[in-house]
Order: sequence, then C-alpha cells, then structure tokens
Amino acid sequence: MLQFLKRLFSHPISYHWLILIVSAYIALCLNRPFHQTFDSAALSAGFVYLVWVKYIVHIAILALAFEILALRVSVKYILIFVLLLCSVCGFYMESLGVVIDEDIIQSVFETHTDEALSMISLGLVMYVLLFGIVPSVVICFIKIKCCSFVKALRPKLFFMLVLAIVIGGSYMSMGKDIIFVFREQKILGDMPNPIAPIRSLVLYIQHSKERNFTPMLVAQDAVLGADSPKQIVLFVIGESARGANFSLNGYEKETNPYTKAFNVISFREFYSCGVITAIAVPCMLTHYTRETYTHRNLSLYVNNILDIAQSVGYDVWYLGNNGGKCVGGCDRNIHNTLFYPTDSLDSVMLKDIQAIIKNAEQNNQNTFIVIHGYGSHGASYTSRYPKEFERFTPVCEQKELSKCTNEEIRNAYDNSLLYTDWVLAQMIDMLKADSNGEDSSSMRSMLWYVSDHGESLGELGLYMHGGLGYALAPKYQKHIPSIMWFSQSWGEIPHLARKRVEQELSQDYVFHTLLHILNVQTQDYDKNLDILQL
Repeated sequence: MLQFLKRLFSHPISYHWLILIVSAYIALCLNRPFHQTFDSAALSAGFVYLVWVKYIVHIAILALAFEILALRVSVKYILIFVLLLCSVCGFYMESLGVVIDEDIIQSVFETHTDEALSMISLGLVMYVLLFGIVPSVVICFIKIKCCSFVKALRPKLFFMLVLAIVIGGSYMSMGKDIIFVFREQKILGDMPNPIAPIRSLVLYIQHSKERNFTPMLVAQDAVLGADSPKQIVLFVIGESARGANFSLNGYEKETNPYTKAFNVISFREFYSCGVITAIAVPCMLTHYTRETYTHRNLSLYVNNILDIAQSVGYDVWYLGNNGGKCVGGCDRNIHNTLFYPTDSLDSVMLKDIQAIIKNAEQNNQNTFIVIHGYGSHGASYTSRYPKEFERFTPVCEQKELSKCTNEEIRNAYDNSLLYTDWVLAQMIDMLKADSNGEDSSSMRSMLWYVSDHGESLGELGLYMHGGLGYALAPKYQKHIPSIMWFSQSWGEIPHLARKRVEQELSQDYVFHTLLHILNVQTQDYDKNLDILQL
C-alpha cells in the first residue's frame, strides 16, 4: 500500500494546487450542514443559482485564507491541522445538529474529563479517520515542487489575486442576495467549517482575557429582617432538564411521581437565562437578568446570592456534583464547599445534605444550601440514573444520539428525570419533620429546584443544548422546570407562589425571590422580580 502511494504521488505539484484541492475537499465534504441550510434558505428566497455558485465562493475563501497563512515549507502542517479540526467539528455539527460558536467553545474548556470522554464515540473515531486522518496521510505523500522564495512569490501573488477577484466579483454581483440569505438564516454565520470554529475560539480567548470590568457590589446594606424565623433553604440547580418532559407540567409520562406526593408547586412557564450552564448559572445567582448579563465574565466582578446570604449570618454551603466548582465563581467566597467525584450519581450528595440539615436543626442555625446536580446531562442519559430507575424502555444506549430513535432517546432522558425527581423527594423528606407531615422542628424549611437550561432531543435535528445562541435556540432548550416545596409555618407565601404557576417567569426572578425567602432586606431588592410578590 505504501509503495502504491509513493508511485501514485511520485510527481511533484505546486503547493497552490494542493491548497485548491484541499479547499474544495473541505467545502464539499466537511460542510454538509452549512450547505443544506444555505440551500434551503436560498431556494425559499428564489435564488436558485446560489445553490451552485456558493461552492465556488466557499472554495475561493478557504483557498485565499490558506494562501495567506501558508508557505511551501509550512503548507502541509497547516492543511493537516485544519483537516483534523474540520473532521472533529464536522462530526458534531452533523450528528448533533449544533454549530461551534463561542458558547460551545466555553463549554468544551469547562467540561470535566469524564464528561468529555462520554462524548467520544466509535462514530467520532471513524468519522475523523475517514474524513481527517486518511486525507492527511495522502497529503503527507504528495510531493511539493521546490523553488526559491523569490521564484515562488510570483505564482503565489497570482493565485491570491485570482482568488481575490473571484471573491470580490461574487460579492459585487451577488452580494445582496448572499447577505439576504444569511439574514434570513442567522445561524449560517456560525456554520462554515473551519472558519466559524476558529473564529469562535479567537473570540473566546479574547473575551476570557478581558479585565476591564468595574467590580461592583450589590446589597452592601443587606441585613437579616427583624424577628426572622430560623430556616433551612435548599436551592437545587438542575442540569439539562426541560420543562416539557415534567409530568407536573402536563407531560404524558409520569416523570414526577415522587415530588408529586409532596404537593409541590410547579411553575409551568419558566425560562432560562442562557442555553449553556456557563451563562445560565452565574446569571441567575447574581442580580443580572438575561438582558443585562451581556458578558460571560460579569459574575466574576459582582457578589452573588451566596455571598449576600453569608454576609447576613447564614451558614452557606455549595455542593457540586457537576464537574467541580461552581461556574462563574459563585462559590469563590463561600466557607463551606463539597465537590464529588466526576460522573457520580446525584444520590452521592444525600448523606452530606442530611448531615448539614441535622447540624442546622441542632444549632438552630439559619442555613442556605446551594446544590448543583449532574441531572440529565447528555449525551449518555442512561449513565445518569441507576438501572432500577429504567422505567421507560427501550432506551438509547448510544453516545451518538442521532443513531437512536426519538423514542429511545426520550425514554432514556425521561428515566434520568425520574431519578432526579426521586433525589429531590429525598431532600424534601429530610426537610420534613416526620412521616405524618407535621413539623416537629422549630425551624421552617423549603426547597426550590430550577434547571440551568433545557435540552433538545432530536427535534428539528438538534440534540443536547447550546450551539445556536439564545435567540436562535429552540424553546426546548430554554423552557425549564421550576418547583417549590414549603414546610408548614410559611404563612401566605406558598399560596402566593401557587397563584403564579401559569404565568411566564424566568431565572431573572431567582435572585430577588431568594432575597425574599432568605428574609434579606436591602435597597437592591426588586419586588417586580420576586415570584412571591403579586
């Protein structure tokens, strides 16, 4: 085989032709989602000719970029690197229906090892082998013509000029139509492979290095309300749970039998601040709203609800079973933190939660516990619950969700929700005083569960979450479950909550509602963003 390849590529070629060939290969073979989306929009707009012309423009743009970046001595290294990058990105864009935008890049860097390994599948290996490694091996065998730098400069400038003319001429003659298509399908800007992934990486690095934010403290005047009753508050952050699959919200399968027994309050129209954890969690734990949380690093320059609760005397805990520390730095000032081994089921936290609750009751100490579970994080939904919770079958056992039927994916996902419901019920049971429902403890208690974001399960060819940005993301990725449970002696507060179960609410309300629940008094409290105010 090696001898055959050597004979096949025994004649050297100009590296400019190699660039053109590789550019055509990337445009034609590793950009199928982009071309399918573009073609659909172009045909809908009546621009049939763009379906064919776009290939020429796409190839020319890639070739010009390679010409600018590469010289004869470096061209193979650059082309091979880009091919491998394109093959990885292309697999996830095709199999999950996502785009590699800045949010996805951030998720990649903040994903813990076990979670990252769960995304590696046989399909990924075969795809990269076929579309990345094999072409790279072929490039290695191709001989490049040798010539001096001065002699090579003229053809290089000629190729660049021709490519620039093709691109410029296309823009002048068809630019309005192309721009129209991109405006009609805004997602197209984040789809070209490898242009979009590379641009997203550059933006992520650029934004992560920004340090020009002005530190701001809110609720500096915060005090605990006079005659505040002693209480234990559990705020549980779910993972990738979507409101559409909660039976408490009308879903046909019984995914919430355990919390239903406690007569919990479920808000049917609750929406997230973002479609990835790195935005949703810091947004809802700070005073920012979805409109004002304009930069992913803002939470690092402001105090959050945990800081405020600790400042007024609460014993504050952060328990993380979602890959380590709280995203957005919400736990950076907290004295009590517990982190669990990666890929642990959420029940691993129950023993510690019970110990914290008992300690609070024994010491009559106001306690605020923030918990972030592993919940229903994809793609391996069957790994998020014990086998005994596999009530809905058949289930998807594949890491590549696109290889499973919609029913199999939904069943596996619903089983993970069922297990989460059981875990929440265990927490509520710990807060309850006895099996008769009577409060034998002198402390009152409550639990509030809010998922960080939702999840796509194959609708519109999309899987999991992120990759489209909030504006373009489907409702399934933004519509989330939110349930409350109160012990006795909370007065009218549970009734106020029940009056709003049909209203459209969001994570914008979390910060100020928690200020109310914790009985923290401050001028920065906004009653218009408090669920418990009518």
